[in-house]
Amino acid sequence: RFPVSATTMAFTTRAIPESRVAVIGGSIAGCAAAIALKRAGVQQVDVFERSSANDLADRGLGIGLPSPIFQQLVEQDILDADMRYVETEKRYWYLKNDSVTGKKCYENPMKVQLHNWGLLWNQLRKRVEDSSYHSGVTVDMAQSKIHQGSPASVELFSDQQSLGEYDFCIQAEGALAAGLEENKAKYAGYVLWRGSFPVKDHPQILDLTDMPETFFTSVYENGHSIFYLMPTVSLERDGEYLLNYAIYTRTPPALEGKYL
Repeated sequence: RFPVSATTMAFTTRAIPESRVAVIGGSIAGCAAAIALKRAGVQQVDVFERSSANDLADRGLGIGLPSPIFQQLVEQDILDADMRYVETEKRYWYLKNDSVTGKKCYENPMKVQLHNWGLLWNQLRKRVEDSSYHSGVTVDMAQSKIHQGSPASVELFSDQQSLGEYDFCIQAEGALAAGLEENKAKYAGYVLWRGSFPVKDHPQILDLTDMPETFFTSVYENGHSIFYLMPTVSLERDGEYLLNYAIYTRTPPALEGKYL
């Protein structure tokens, strides 16, 4: 399907300003790579993303960033200083019991910024030139060009049409992407359900807890869950929250061999 390794480099003496680099995958990692390459002086950087722009812009799962990391990204002009996020001060640990919220058993300081994936992507995407970002393009084959026994360039293809030749190719589509068969994710012994929903649909959440300043962890037999608030992607709903949740649990042994 994609007969090259995850990262393919042509052994060339071409100077960085004259280099041509392709990034396969235009989400957070791909955009970050493109920004870094252009700032390093690479002349041509092309990002190929199989999804449409709207598919990525509307994603809204949570990502936590320590405050010092956020400040570094702001100083490097990777993120805007005024971008929206929720900052927590503490983490509560709960055990399951018969009450609505469970039994609080522990509390510890936890200063972290909780971001919306879509907002982070938007911040990075706007720093990649439109002429360099190609959405709706699936790279399905790469072919190394050999010169004097060593790869001299890499040609990328989409649906048998050439996308061009590059000195360096970065695979940033994730562990299940084409071309990474040897590195496919393996079942780790548990499953994860994750998602988010508007808090305004369930306002009692804010009455039951110390949100938004708190990160919650609920522990139960064979698993645990985490819950926290994050901002919405839409500026029209600025000030509203989404509840991000992630539920981890072991699967019954009888199902592991059948489905996993």
